Amino acid sequence: MESFSPIRFPKRYLSPYGQLLEHAPFCERDIRQPKDLETIDQAGDYIINIKRKA
Repeated sequence: MESFSPIRFPKRYLSPYGQLLEHAPFCERDIRQPKDLETIDQAGDYIINIKRKA
């Protein structure tokens, strides 16, 4: 999943304290940050792929 803004859960699945309830169709353990990102710290020309609506 990609998002330009923070991912928020519907209020019907949250407790008053902001925790996901038991009947939510997902769990906070299902949401993970990307792993094994390759960082390039060198000068040079690189190809950049951009996704956008046509």
